Amino acid sequence: MSLQKYFTRTILMGTIWGLVEVFLSPIIKSITPHLFSVIMPSIAIVIILIGRYFVPYFGSTISMGIIAAFVEYMLGGMLLDGAFMAIILEAVFCELILSVVGFNLWSFVLSCITILDYSVLHPLIKKGVSCQSMQHIFVKNLLHTLFIVDKSVLTAVDITFILLAFHTIIGMFLGFLFYFLFQKISITEKEFA
Repeated sequence: MSLQKYFTRTILMGTIWGLVEVFLSPIIKSITPHLFSVIMPSIAIVIILIGRYFVPYFGSTISMGIIAAFVEYMLGGMLLDGAFMAIILEAVFCELILSVVGFNLWSFVLSCITILDYSVLHPLIKKGVSCQSMQHIFVKNLLHTLFIVDKSVLTAVDITFILLAFHTIIGMFLGFLFYFLFQKISITEKEFA
């Protein structure tokens, strides 16, 4: 691939990622705030994997993340808080996984699990361990309603582990799903080439 195509694709995917973060995040938060920590990272993972598929070089994911974070900063205005930090860390995590493991089933699964689990930990890193994020409150109320568990018994650590387990299971499922969809797209692309 020529250097010009590499830069063009990297800039394009980074810009798409940044624009999705800026414009789609508020919509998802307003429609379904309790599932935001699953939906938005899943969309980011799809963008990262598509970007890495079209620009399969070391550093391409971090480059896309830097561009996306810059777009987020320019249009959203947050530097070290919120999506800016999340985008950079997601790009670094995926770059490390994709570079070490390769572009295969295990890298898809590990990337999905890592990014979804990070979405649980992001509010805790940002606001501290005592953070009562919307997801924490939702899970605490859900457990209280379904299992008649006393809310005072459940600590933030308990809720965090429950959320991490849920996000890990969803991440494994999405990793397998995305991998098989990418395989199908690759086969179809080769048939028409």
